[in-house]
Amino acid sequence: MMKVTIDEYLEDGAYLCRYYNDNFKPIRDLRYIARANIIDPDYKTTPALQSLLHNNKQQPKSPGPGQFDIEVMLHKGAEAKDTAMTLQSTVDIGGKVSVGRSFLRICSVDRGTINAISQLDAVRAIGPVIPLKLMNYFAWGDIQLRQATADNDFQGTSGEQYMGQGEVVAIADSGLDLGVLQNPHEAFALQPDGAAPAPNRVLTLLDAVPEYLKPAGYVPNFTDRNGHGTHVAASVLGDGLFEDVGHIRSTRGTAPRAQLVMQTIAVPWGGEDGGVLPPIDLRDLFLPPYQEFHARVANNSWGEGDWVAQYTYGDGPRAFGCDTFVRERWDHVIVFAAGNDGTLKSETGAQIGGAVAAKNIITVGATHSSRNDSYPNLVAEISSRGPIRNDVHLQHRRIKPDLVAPGVKLVSAKSRHEDMTACGD
Repeated sequence: MMKVTIDEYLEDGAYLCRYYNDNFKPIRDLRYIARANIIDPDYKTTPALQSLLHNNKQQPKSPGPGQFDIEVMLHKGAEAKDTAMTLQSTVDIGGKVSVGRSFLRICSVDRGTINAISQLDAVRAIGPVIPLKLMNYFAWGDIQLRQATADNDFQGTSGEQYMGQGEVVAIADSGLDLGVLQNPHEAFALQPDGAAPAPNRVLTLLDAVPEYLKPAGYVPNFTDRNGHGTHVAASVLGDGLFEDVGHIRSTRGTAPRAQLVMQTIAVPWGGEDGGVLPPIDLRDLFLPPYQEFHARVANNSWGEGDWVAQYTYGDGPRAFGCDTFVRERWDHVIVFAAGNDGTLKSETGAQIGGAVAAKNIITVGATHSSRNDSYPNLVAEISSRGPIRNDVHLQHRRIKPDLVAPGVKLVSAKSRHEDMTACGD
């Protein structure tokens, strides 16, 4: 009797299965089976890592010549801790090993070690560690959906049903303002007319940097020193006033009645292009706000950055984590910024990959805006383009981004932290 477990549907009628026998003839004799083969260890090395190995390139933030930091993704059902112990007893992996839910991160390994790791049956894929960065340093979105002087009446039935009332949004970013719930930013605790304080709509501040990625001396810190998290949060659900050429105007995010769960994923000293450390398996990022605070929307304005042009859907566990989370929880929406690499040259002419290429999320690109007589119907030059890269079936490249929205020249909230390093008009 054959025992076959289907782990995953790939594409074009192909399935990833576990077969508990070494005789493939009974399967191959089935009339509806075209091919049945063991996964070749060479196929476990992702295209991004193959590019580094075959062209003698160094990965971003390389540990040294001929050395690579890698992420090892495991097959369904494989225990990460057991796999790590097996590797440490059979392969000279040398560097530091971090154990996640369904993956391992191994630092400073060479080509021979990578080949040895690929021989292990529990290993599904091996890819390079790609540094992440925050996405809004060119432009963070034109959120002046309805701008008016302070005495304009924003109340009433018109549009109020689309203000996000009763919804909770989880935002993973660099922190929020001063990082103190008892001293909220006006954008999250002010009435539209500014006359009286409103209830603080920030439910909680969470440290979302996983233990296995925390650098030495790490201390949870929710303050927003570079302004990115505060700016993004206000563009989503802020509600406040600003001065514009001598006039006090009101500006709102897209859901100014929603509540916020802010997850800090960036270390304060990381800078613009580093220090973004969310869980590698993104299910561990989305689950706490979903379970504990009933968040049904997750906003992410960060990604793989400059290297993403070479990054396919399967090059890391992040896209898989997104798709799995939504497939298991149909009431949850994950939103990712497409990125700011539209001017980056690539062999495919596209720049979307990694988590942003996930199937079950909404990937949002940027257009110009109506502010300062710009052109809101034109896609911004800096907005990352699709389709996604797929080296296996080039004719089946999935279209991304899913939609575009104004993303140039904005008004949003500014972090009040004295060391704030980024823009925040």
